[in-house]
Amino acid sequence: MNCQQAKEIPMTEFLARLGLEPSYQYTQFWWYKDPVTNENRASLKVNLSRNTWKNEATGEAGNIIKFVIRLKGGGISQALQFIAITMNKHLTDTKTSYHNRKPMRITKIKKLGNNKALTDYLNSRGISLELALPYLKEVYYYIGEKHYFALGWQNEKYGWELRSKYTKIATKKTYTFIEGAGHPLYHAYMAEQEENGDEYGGPDTKCYCNVFEGMFDYLSALVYTKRDRLYYDTIILNGIGMLNLVLPLLREYYVINLFLDNDSIGLSATKSLVVDQNFVDRSNIYKPHKDFNEFLMYKTCTMARKGKK
Repeated sequence: MNCQQAKEIPMTEFLARLGLEPSYQYTQFWWYKDPVTNENRASLKVNLSRNTWKNEATGEAGNIIKFVIRLKGGGISQALQFIAITMNKHLTDTKTSYHNRKPMRITKIKKLGNNKALTDYLNSRGISLELALPYLKEVYYYIGEKHYFALGWQNEKYGWELRSKYTKIATKKTYTFIEGAGHPLYHAYMAEQEENGDEYGGPDTKCYCNVFEGMFDYLSALVYTKRDRLYYDTIILNGIGMLNLVLPLLREYYVINLFLDNDSIGLSATKSLVVDQNFVDRSNIYKPHKDFNEFLMYKTCTMARKGKK
């Protein structure tokens, strides 16, 4: 893990891995009790849009790396190692300077199926090449002089979300919107209305929206439902830290189906949202597993073992 990869990790997710839960949650800020000062009141403020923290009592502030140095001591290399172990991520390029981060340069975007390593990684997550083709690309890029490749999809800032066995980064961080396919009966109904010259009335697929934390959870839902696109509009958060950003958009829908992770931060977010009856918790589909993709991988392995008997 390098500094760039570490800084892409949502602070809220990292704190959850440390066993810390927010005392208060507001639109842009989550407040925690600072583990360094062992305080009774929550003074550690996490800015969700900037992915930074500040202790309002002491005035200290920074990003995830500075937080770990403050918490554990040591330098940048030790902080990156601690973050990688905490997040169960691969250690790469730990000597990258925090103050001299090298820019990313994308050189090629290719159709899926050209890179065996990426296809194998996709299959290891329980997703077929055919299903993923409309959603994912092969992205080849440089960081400094080093060449990398990853599975990628675009978000609403036209940035690329990049994932591989060793990578979880983004060129510009925000959510991804996928328009729903709509129920076949809806399309038949609308075609009939157009023939009759009536453009009003009928079922409205825009009343519903699905929310997933990650693209692999969405693709896993497609495998589970045996479809190539969900009926209703879908928002991929690309990280739980984007949730507050999309709330104004979600409130335009009557029913919002939540497919968030069954970890402390995901459960906390779901609990706070379902107070509004328009939000519906759908995580029971994949409980007790952490997320939809973990559930799919478990089912795939179970079926494979049964097939060998």
